[in-house]
Amino acid sequence: MDYRKERYLEFLSVKCLLERMRDFFGNLVTHAADGRLAPLGVIEHESLWVAFTHVLEEFDLRGESWRNPITNFKEHLVVPRSERVMKSLCLIKDKQFVKSGRHYKFGKHKHMRSLLEFGTVRIAPASSFQDAGMGAARRDTELWIETMPRLRDLNALCARDRLSPPEVSTLPEYSRPWKYISVAKSDYYIHCLSKRYDHRFFDDFDADAVLVIKDPGAFARRLHQGVELKLKGWKSTAIDVEYVDPLFPRTDTLNPFFCKHFRYFYQQEHRHFWISPNNKTVSRLPAFLVDIGPLADICELATLT
Repeated sequence: MDYRKERYLEFLSVKCLLERMRDFFGNLVTHAADGRLAPLGVIEHESLWVAFTHVLEEFDLRGESWRNPITNFKEHLVVPRSERVMKSLCLIKDKQFVKSGRHYKFGKHKHMRSLLEFGTVRIAPASSFQDAGMGAARRDTELWIETMPRLRDLNALCARDRLSPPEVSTLPEYSRPWKYISVAKSDYYIHCLSKRYDHRFFDDFDADAVLVIKDPGAFARRLHQGVELKLKGWKSTAIDVEYVDPLFPRTDTLNPFFCKHFRYFYQQEHRHFWISPNNKTVSRLPAFLVDIGPLADICELATLT
């Protein structure tokens, strides 16, 4: 794609362009074997790299620099050679638990130990993730997802959701003077895992331990059976999160239950969630604990200490 011919970022403000740059930085940088920063592979993340270069070119076409203090680039960035990262690098040398097909839960040792020995799982409401006290890796608007789609995508979303599309006068081809916010009708419950092991997660989630789930299917069955005893009649689902570029959302699947902004792409989240019966409107649900029984037969605990 020749970006200069299809300049789809031209309508973004400098602040929004800087936020987009920050989001790419957070996804395209990882740790090398010595803990220093390194770029992710180009081939397996080609679409991210292409979109990243479009941001750089848009800055160049405007005569602007992305080195601007308006936004905090460090908020979503990997911390190089931090104490926890270096311990994590040593940890995986001694243990052989990083394998495809496994899920990972990062957290405090006391909580992960309780999860392993008793199966004590905390189930949190989606509304709680808006808490300003949460770190950037966790904080998100899980009750809605905001996009700025192209006109044809906007019309498709309005048709899908039985809304009247806006009356649009003559606009520049890539102008998007609107936002489309897909909102959950009710608060709902979430339990989040990751499909990948990443050294930065210890810093991102203020963790000193990780529960390695070697049999995700068995874990899911036990979890959903346990929660069913607490939430009679609630619809449960387990699914990989779909990461959304707000400029190009998929119009058939866009919803807040399993869609997230692509700034969290690196987390590769596998989500368990529960929706109230008949999607009945419930606000500000309380968190709760559920014991699903010892997990030592399907899980392994690894700590940094």
